[in-house]
Amino acid sequence: VPLKRGRGSAEFEMNPQLWAPEHPRLYKLEISSQGDRINDLVGFREIMVEGEDILLNGEPVFLRGVCLHEEADGRGRTLMMRDVVRRLNWARELNCNFLRLAHYPHTQMMSRKADYTGMMLWEEIPVYWKITFDKAAVLKNAKHQMRQLVERDWNRASVICWSIANETTPGKARNKFLNALADHTRKLDSTRLVTAACMLSYTKRDEPIIDDPLSRKLDVIGINEYHGWYEKAPEDLQPFGEDHKVRKPVIITETGAGAAAGTHGTRDQRWTEEFQADIYHRQLAQLDNFERVKGITPWILFDFRSPLRVNRWQRGYNRKGLIDNRGRKKLAFRVLKQFYASRRRRG
Repeated sequence: VPLKRGRGSAEFEMNPQLWAPEHPRLYKLEISSQGDRINDLVGFREIMVEGEDILLNGEPVFLRGVCLHEEADGRGRTLMMRDVVRRLNWARELNCNFLRLAHYPHTQMMSRKADYTGMMLWEEIPVYWKITFDKAAVLKNAKHQMRQLVERDWNRASVICWSIANETTPGKARNKFLNALADHTRKLDSTRLVTAACMLSYTKRDEPIIDDPLSRKLDVIGINEYHGWYEKAPEDLQPFGEDHKVRKPVIITETGAGAAAGTHGTRDQRWTEEFQADIYHRQLAQLDNFERVKGITPWILFDFRSPLRVNRWQRGYNRKGLIDNRGRKKLAFRVLKQFYASRRRRG
């Protein structure tokens, strides 16, 4: 391949077996030049949106997922490969085919191992809450972080979504900032889905709808909602399922409830495992009926440190995990596992 300014290109014809969760086929790619050599294992697949569907290799797919932080109890957020393997094993036990890596780039070990195991990924940069959207330097920083993430995981078949933000409030400066970041991300990589975790709006009749102007820039709309925990009841989501003004696929990127592992009682007692499990039952029953919901990633796989949460139940942890920080599975783990098993059978 002739080089020009240190760059070269070549094209090859091949008919690969396409990468998918059921058969994550990888091919060894090796490039050598003047004594230098580099190799990688690469999968080939196509991810796209058609109407309200997400298509993997041309076929509709439902993303059976869960959120997770990059944290290992006792070591903070310095992971080892055994930590990565353990959380992927938990996800597979849940019948997941998808993980939301919140709210920042996780270790590259995760995307590389996900390639091997067939776990699709949502990757995100830390644009959330009340950052200064009117500062040019902040946008430059965000674009740089997205470029670094895209360039790092360009060859990872497991990565299907680039998320540009989490829980940001619509406004002139914010909208301009995220529109520019969405354009930047799509220019970097037009082969993956551009998304963000947004929040619901409410009509004058207090009905939940999607009314975020950012949705026009996204391929897939992420929605964070905690009906039954912070607000209302899961059944109050019904108008959201009936609203089709925004005709794009939706992923419920956060939902759930807190529970202190080992704390039991009735299903109407907050912080008990029974309460959390009941919220999961009711949330999943609602979301399963919404045609445009093409994926769910409840918050969160395991309890993680959150120093501001200091009540008697949390004691410095966010307790919305399906597993506690000692590895004990809560009742809601089984609820989600069984729901995803049924979705898996339905395709």
